Amino acid sequence: MGDVLFEHADVLLERQDTIARLRLRRKSALNALSSAFFDTLDAAIDALDAAEGVRAVILMSDVPKAFIAGADISEMKGKTAAEMETYARRGQRFMARIEQHPAIWVAAVNGYCLGGGFEVALSCDLIAAGPRATFAFPEIGLGLLPGFGGTQRFTRSAGMHAGLRYILTGERFGADTATALGLVWIAPGEDEDFDEVVGGAVEKAFGNVASVAAREVKRVVRAATWLSLEDGCDAEAAAFGAIGNSADAVEGLTAFLEKRKPEFRGN
Repeated sequence: MGDVLFEHADVLLERQDTIARLRLRRKSALNALSSAFFDTLDAAIDALDAAEGVRAVILMSDVPKAFIAGADISEMKGKTAAEMETYARRGQRFMARIEQHPAIWVAAVNGYCLGGGFEVALSCDLIAAGPRATFAFPEIGLGLLPGFGGTQRFTRSAGMHAGLRYILTGERFGADTATALGLVWIAPGEDEDFDEVVGGAVEKAFGNVASVAAREVKRVVRAATWLSLEDGCDAEAAAFGAIGNSADAVEGLTAFLEKRKPEFRGN
């Protein structure tokens, strides 16, 4: 365990050096996303924002069998159309907060990742999927559709026909299919310690990442899903110029020429 940044019955945020772990532990509901849970998660991210030097966040579950089992269904029953839209927009704001966060977010999924849980994972920058990962959008079986951005993020990531197939059918799939769809970064095997492998991979890839460059990579790559090629290249060139004389860029170029590893400081 590292330094505790935020602690609640349902959430624990801790950090070790430049890596934070946001642990979900709403065991009674398999981490189902209620309005109160969203508020708690927002408070945890507020604490994360107050900390300095965090370069990557591992979003993980301490609940056996589940990453996030979906939205809290009990909150939806009896809502008016306007209230349902407000509920959807609340979830969308949270997903956008993860997506737009300056740190690199990795969803560590090794259990049920359904509905709203899948939408959370898709909002992260990368997904690690274990042998017990189960992905699905089951909303069609409730007479609904994904409301926290899932129709958009999944389709943009996996393609239109995959979007139609999995959202219309509610079909479940595991790490192998998620990998084939291009959704998965790493997929530790049954004989590996999932948390250890994911933690090691994140530390190796992002423990000393150039944070300024990573932030711009996230922004420009995501913009490619809606910008024209010309506008996207313009955004890329502007970002390249904006960070070209940052302290991290100077360090990276100098280290390369001096044949040593760079020591990025996030500025």
